[in-house]
Amino acid sequence: MLLEKYRPKTFQGIVGRQDILKKIKQFVEDKDLPNLLFHGTAGVGKTLTAEVIARELFSKSWRSNFFSLNASDESGIDTIRNKVKKWAQLRSLGTSDIRFKIIFLDEADFLTMNSQTALRRLMEDYFGTCRFILSCNYVHKVIEPIKSRCACIHFKPLEKIDIRKHLRTINKTEKLKIDVGVIKRIALRCGGDMRQALNQLELASKGEEFSVVPTNLLGKDWKEFLEMSYDQDPNVLLNQFFEEAKALKNPELLVLVAETDRSLARGCTKILQLLALHINMNWILNGKPGASK
Repeated sequence: MLLEKYRPKTFQGIVGRQDILKKIKQFVEDKDLPNLLFHGTAGVGKTLTAEVIARELFSKSWRSNFFSLNASDESGIDTIRNKVKKWAQLRSLGTSDIRFKIIFLDEADFLTMNSQTALRRLMEDYFGTCRFILSCNYVHKVIEPIKSRCACIHFKPLEKIDIRKHLRTINKTEKLKIDVGVIKRIALRCGGDMRQALNQLELASKGEEFSVVPTNLLGKDWKEFLEMSYDQDPNVLLNQFFEEAKALKNPELLVLVAETDRSLARGCTKILQLLALHINMNWILNGKPGASK
């Protein structure tokens, strides 16, 4: 699969993210990693970056010094007290100048409050032997004591131009002969999600139809929009709202899209934010129900 074949193993291979990588590279060069909290939408490189940090720090022994756990599968306090604590107590293997291992907790926003409280204690007690990298989609679900003990880094959706450039490179290297127009549409529709973009490119290389962004969102009834939105990427829907607002040349609509974008970046519930955007935009265009015109 293209997704695995082109999964970066070094900082140089990561697309975009230069502002973030500059800071992280310095941590690695100093061999003094703080606890990190990566937050942002799905498919923007949080897990990938954590793995690259481990590879750069520990080289060939990175797997022995990198413990990964998906908190959405194991969110209870027993996981923290047993699996995580046991690993946190161990020193690094195969390195003489790095005295800590890395524990990566993916989807840490799924941890229960009791689990997060126990995790906070571990972060304090075992800082000498362990560094934590947490990732989450909804940073507001992570308790403040954990956030205060981490360097918090926001992963924004990738820029369309960076995705297009990467897809064109793969298209040329693999000799896929995919039309440039298709690549542009994929970059537009993936909403800054590189994982989705690579999957769509692979579908296109096999002659299969990739997902189509719903059009005329503002013309849909709110119930129809709500039902349809569960199967769509939120960033793709937001981009489509932006395109429709831009086409209408209505500054009020553009302001609403910008406010929703900010709310999503902060980790607010995606479906509710997009539904509210849909309703408010239609109220501006058509007037609130029962309002005098």
